[in-house]
Amino acid sequence: MNTDKRVLVAIVLSIAVWLMYESFLAPPRTTPPAPTPAQMQDSTEIKPVSRTAPAPARGTELTIKTRKEMRAQQPTEPGRIITAHNALYRMRLAGAQASITSVRLLNYKESLEPPALIAWFRKTFKMGSDSKKIEVDNSKEIINLSLPDPLPINTSFVYQNGTVASVTEWYTESDTDELNASAQPRHLTFNGVDQNKLQFEKKFEFRPDDYKIIFNMVVTNTSDITIEGSPFLEWTTMLPEKSSGGFFSNQGQSAPRFAYLIKDNTEKNNLDNIEEEITIEGTDVVWTAIEEKYFISAVIPETLRPAEIRLSANQNLVSYKLVYPFLQLSPGESQKLR
Repeated sequence: MNTDKRVLVAIVLSIAVWLMYESFLAPPRTTPPAPTPAQMQDSTEIKPVSRTAPAPARGTELTIKTRKEMRAQQPTEPGRIITAHNALYRMRLAGAQASITSVRLLNYKESLEPPALIAWFRKTFKMGSDSKKIEVDNSKEIINLSLPDPLPINTSFVYQNGTVASVTEWYTESDTDELNASAQPRHLTFNGVDQNKLQFEKKFEFRPDDYKIIFNMVVTNTSDITIEGSPFLEWTTMLPEKSSGGFFSNQGQSAPRFAYLIKDNTEKNNLDNIEEEITIEGTDVVWTAIEEKYFISAVIPETLRPAEIRLSANQNLVSYKLVYPFLQLSPGESQKLR
């Protein structure tokens, strides 16, 4: 009989120790939300660019070069803010750059709810207090940038002499500052003209229950002379703060990585030690992305691909540019990048 009592006491004490650990010592459980890719398609024929270094994969090469920075003068004020949302996310776009300034996931949970048995024990035996309950977040900011930094889906054009197109003002025909795409697709179009009378049209499409954003751009030569150069798209994101350390801090995963798919092989570059711009040349890059601990923001051409990718990072910002092939636009001619 004494033996049975001892076994019962041991079982009860084991359960008590486990409950105390789960309630007060165990780290919070987190669940990664769905990724938020931005999708872009290109309808032009891609021409290969010259290669200057050994290629890590067939048809593609990675080089580290010091190049003239492709940067246009950016506005300092956001201008009109337009919000687009569906059941999954809320996105804000700054009219001054016709680009994304904020993306917030709406179905994000920082921690998982405790198991039903644990919740029952806590309630029954009044373990802990209301102030110590795990709070569940309803949203998560994954992009939070502001001017004058370049914003995600920033588009421009680099001319043959190295000059970068500068659009001082963007216009939109949208008569509302809020687009609700929960029930049906919604579109938002911006238009602007640069210093050489090259006209840009940027069109965003937001769909119900879909993280993908369809992006189209049309460049039109409205001048009376031929314009030559290459359009490009830029994606940017802030580097996350480094972890303060600790057993559960995952400090080694604090810095994001730049990932790109070459046919069936995924290549990745850590972004915490980039000192010079990295250039990836070739036509076999299927998609590009910034991969963080729980999130990935990707640009995915579905048909044709850019001729060159330029990757750079500083202490605060990560940037990669998809540079498209050299174009010659006669007066009145347009080129659609879809």
